Amino acid sequence: MHKSFRYGILSTVLIGLLFQFQSDLKSVGLLLLFLILPVLLVIVLSTTSTALLTTEKKLSRPFLATIATTTVSLLLYVAMRILHLPGTPEMFTIATSLSILTVIVGCLYVYLNTNVLGPELILIFLPVVMVVWHVVPLNTRSQHRPEYPELISNLIWSQEAVFGDAVNECDVAKTVADFRTKLIDHSGGRDENGVMLGVYNTELVEIYRQHAADLVDSLAPSYLNRTLIADAANVGELVLCLGELTNQVFADKCL
Repeated sequence: MHKSFRYGILSTVLIGLLFQFQSDLKSVGLLLLFLILPVLLVIVLSTTSTALLTTEKKLSRPFLATIATTTVSLLLYVAMRILHLPGTPEMFTIATSLSILTVIVGCLYVYLNTNVLGPELILIFLPVVMVVWHVVPLNTRSQHRPEYPELISNLIWSQEAVFGDAVNECDVAKTVADFRTKLIDHSGGRDENGVMLGVYNTELVEIYRQHAADLVDSLAPSYLNRTLIADAANVGELVLCLGELTNQVFADKCL
């Protein structure tokens, strides 16, 4: 592999991962990890596959096949996530499983071949690096919104205190409120202080986003923040949208 590609891959991985911890640069990091990096990977595979297969290295074909398959599955997952297509969580599970398989095959490949090159080691762990992108947002607290969970919980409490049992007495508003409660419960519920625990959960957003959009279409077609539902990055943002939707449905249909 040409040195420029080697350094390009290393730089892309490191910069892309570091940018994940800065909200203002996260989109640039994603561009590096999921556009520039796959392009470099395809170039490397196309230029090194012949050499790998003709040097009589053991497991060379499974090694290349698992890397190529895993990379394609990760790109499909990213495309499905961006387009909010159904089956995104399942695709992530498949991609993660293939990434683990890539590491296992890669470790066997390294064990059976003593003359492994540095670029080959990089290729083994590239899929894992790409999966890390999905894990980092779940475990990294937003530096610009340290009180975000408490704020959301206060808004929920305020709405429940103002409307009281009135929402439960109106079926259409109760439908939205119950869905919001279900989402909160499934994301971890609340702590002893009533603060929502799963604010930064992203998995459930992909699962329940379409249901929230369907509620808007059926109960409040004039809801102005439907784009926020489509762009919600975590459960907390989706819960806020559902709170606004509850207010509008209650005002339009229950008063």
